[in-house]
Amino acid sequence: MLPALLDGQRRTLLRLGVAASVASLIILPLTDMSPVTASAGMQIADGVKRLPNAPLPLSFPPIPLDRDPFVADADAQMPLQGDRGRIDEAGTAAVLRAVVTGTEPRALVELGSTVRVVGIGDRLGGATVTAITRTGLLLSSGIELPLVSGNV
Repeated sequence: MLPALLDGQRRTLLRLGVAASVASLIILPLTDMSPVTASAGMQIADGVKRLPNAPLPLSFPPIPLDRDPFVADADAQMPLQGDRGRIDEAGTAAVLRAVVTGTEPRALVELGSTVRVVGIGDRLGGATVTAITRTGLLLSSGIELPLVSGNV
């Protein structure tokens, strides 16, 4: 612990503190920028300093979209060539959107307005799924659904 200060030492510290405070108040007006130096960075109007104008916000040109990613492609909704892709009597076209291969292969099939996940042995439009490969899906009726391009 520090030893206690004597009255003379306290007075000296108090005088030094007051002198430092007074000196800082005297120097303060000298640090104020003159109008000559203010024109370089700051603007003074009516005795009020103003910072230079900030740059305008960045603006970027709009990005043209080739297609809306949230709307199904029009050509993908069309029936495939011939009877390929038509899997029921009503002529509904099925579109194979994705496949997952492995020990239990699965396929994502869009049938009209519904989307289903099917595996081997599942029924799809009156036929049974017999095979799922990287390139498509084969039904027991002989119909082969190819994977829609762009999803490989």
